[in-house]
Formats: sequence, structure tokens, C-alpha cells
Amino acid sequence: MKYTYNQLLKLLQELNDVFKARNKYITLNIYGGFVMCVYAMRYTTDDIDAVFIESEKEVEEAVKLISKKHNIKENWLNSAVKDIIFEDMKGE
Repeated sequence: MKYTYNQLLKLLQELNDVFKARNKYITLNIYGGFVMCVYAMRYTTDDIDAVFIESEKEVEEAVKLISKKHNIKENWLNSAVKDIIFEDMKGE
């Protein structure tokens, strides 16, 4: 599925709301196509490539809840980019 910037922004807001209700915060470092959407260099993307700084398991659980609510796949927030980033850091 292709998502627009606005669709993904709404999903991120819901993710924020979940953690706000728990009196917690998370930090996401965002990469890839969504960043290009932010700068209007692209209009759609498959997902948000992100690295979660803390609470990875809690983020994944929240993503599952949001995905189920909207009947979408859980991969709209994708953390696979961390493997590439950390692999690059090893080479430095």
C-alpha cells in the first residue's frame, strides 16, 4: 500500500497519543521515503523507515493496535533500517 504524507502523519499522531496517554515519550529517527514526502520531493511512500531510541517493544505493540484499528498492515512503521544504519556504524 502507498501512503500519503498526511495519512502517515495521522498514524504518527495516533502513536504519539498512545504514548501520551501512558505518560511516556518516544524518539523516532526517521529516514527514507517519508522524509522525502515531508519536503514534497515525493507524494507517496510504502512506509516510515524509523529507528526507535527507546521502548522498541512498546512501539511495536502500539503499532499493532493502530494497524488493527485502521485495518492496515503493521509494516507502516518499519524498523529494518536500523540494521543498515548500525552496520554502517560498525565500518567507521
